[in-house]
Amino acid sequence: MKRCPHCGVQDHDEAILCKSCMRSFAAPPAPRAGGQTTLRPKSVLVTALIRLAVLWALMYAAVQFDLPSKLMARFNEWQRGQQQNAAEEAPAATAAVAETPPAAPAAPPDSPPPAPAAPPEPAPPEPAPAPVVVETPTRREPPKPSPPPAPASSSSPVRKTEARPPGRPVPAEPPAMTTPAPSAAQPIHVGGDIKAPAKTRDVRPVYPAAAQASRIQGIVIIEATIGADGRVRETRVLRPVSPLLDDAAVEAVRQWEYEPTLLNGSPVPVIMTVTVNFRLQ
Repeated sequence: MKRCPHCGVQDHDEAILCKSCMRSFAAPPAPRAGGQTTLRPKSVLVTALIRLAVLWALMYAAVQFDLPSKLMARFNEWQRGQQQNAAEEAPAATAAVAETPPAAPAAPPDSPPPAPAAPPEPAPPEPAPAPVVVETPTRREPPKPSPPPAPASSSSPVRKTEARPPGRPVPAEPPAMTTPAPSAAQPIHVGGDIKAPAKTRDVRPVYPAAAQASRIQGIVIIEATIGADGRVRETRVLRPVSPLLDDAAVEAVRQWEYEPTLLNGSPVPVIMTVTVNFRLQ
């Protein structure tokens, strides 16, 4: 038995041509450029099949175990970690630069001291303006008779009347000026001398489940009227977010309580603005 030098198949000694590759047993395989010999057909086929099997196994594993999404998630986590590290290193570098003491300024070369400047001459005082005196003629009035004494047993006060010369009009008395007192029922806006009252009871709002499922979040701004007893009497939504969050915020604010606001020693109602923040965790 002899082996074919081309494909490696064994055959009888009397055979001249190989039954597999139809080549002569005597002729050696032709070398390739670079000294490499040709590959056997069976080995080439086996190699191709092995490569296809490995490629198919990789594709099956990627689809079965969802490898692309996992790799993408790991890449995103790595990228976020790199960004956080960069954000943490930036303030540290800034603090290190801020703590570096500034370099001492170079000492100037020795120079002669400057001559003292002559004091400025005082300016002559300006003459004070003389006051303007306006003379007004005085009018002499006749003497007024003294009023008769009021009786001591009078229970009601008697208004005194003065005797005036005939032909002179009696001046009218000016009306009394009355300052209106601030109404205690009218609420006052917080600001200036009116400080915001301190909260004594806080009720946290309930985050609606429907809003959480819809991924709704935001800040609700409410104008609240606080009575003289410190309880919230009225509410008005200034900046809404959604009906679900607005109703939850108003329901929570109506349960808050504050210390009474004093004005001149008396409690008064006030109007202030409050905010309720809804944020998904």
